This record gives sequence, C-alpha cells and structure tokens, in this order.
Amino acid sequence: MQKQTVPLFRVLLIALASLFSFLPCVSNGAPLPSEAQILWNFEHTYWQYVEENDLTAYRKLWHKDFLGWPYVSEAPVHKDHITDWITSRTGNGQ
Repeated sequence: MQKQTVPLFRVLLIALASLFSFLPCVSNGAPLPSEAQILWNFEHTYWQYVEENDLTAYRKLWHKDFLGWPYVSEAPVHKDHITDWITSRTGNGQ
C-alpha cells in the first residue's frame, strides 16, 4: 500500500481558506465577548482620563496598595506618584 502525501499547496490553500473565512468574524465589528468588552472599556476610560488630565479620576483606577515601575520612573512608585508621568508632560501639578 502506497502512502499518500498531501501536497504543500493544498495545505496552504486550506489554511488560507480557513483564515479568510474567520477574518470577517474578527473585523466586521461584531460584539466582543462581555469580558473582553469590559477590559476594552477600562482601557478607553484610562486614556480618556489621561487626555482630559483628570488626575483624580485616573488615581481612582489604581488599587490603594499599588506598587509599580513605570518606564519613565527611575524607581518603583506607589499610588501617590502614579500620575507623575502625566504631570511631567502637562506641567499640571494637581
């Protein structure tokens, strides 16, 4: 019995057909699952506060015990310094 092999072009054709049949689901603006939509809403809110320079609202997004190392900081910062990167760019010392 001779073993059949699938030519590479058939594999590529099937892969491309699968990809193109899936792309409309991703790019047609279909609703995201609720968890993903919740995360995107948080992301939108985050940047909205930054754009509006609403430092009070921005701080409320962060946990009271936050400790992180923003890429613009020389050392880790707590919540009380979470807006430093914004004020350093806007000159607003709220």
